[in-house]
Amino acid sequence: MNEGSETDRLTSLKKQTDEVTGIAKGNLEKVIRRGENLEDLQDRAENLRYTAGEFNTTATRLKRKMCWQNVKLWLILLFILLVILIVLIVAIVATVKANEKKN
Repeated sequence: MNEGSETDRLTSLKKQTDEVTGIAKGNLEKVIRRGENLEDLQDRAENLRYTAGEFNTTATRLKRKMCWQNVKLWLILLFILLVILIVLIVAIVATVKANEKKN
């Protein structure tokens, strides 16, 4: 009987050892996957940082371009208004001088 209980005990210990080994392997696989996920996350974060820098540079360049375009538009409008004003002043002065000559 002693041999039978020894065998049962060894079988039980083998079974427990196999369970612990399986759990350890599973945990190791999870740690490896987590490490891979962390590396992937770090790569994506670096890519995002680089892309954000490019976006910031492009946005600043576009902002300056639009600002200058706005300044040019206002200068053109101002020039057109000045030309219209000069034409009106010349027409008024010419009309006044023509009326003075008639009188």
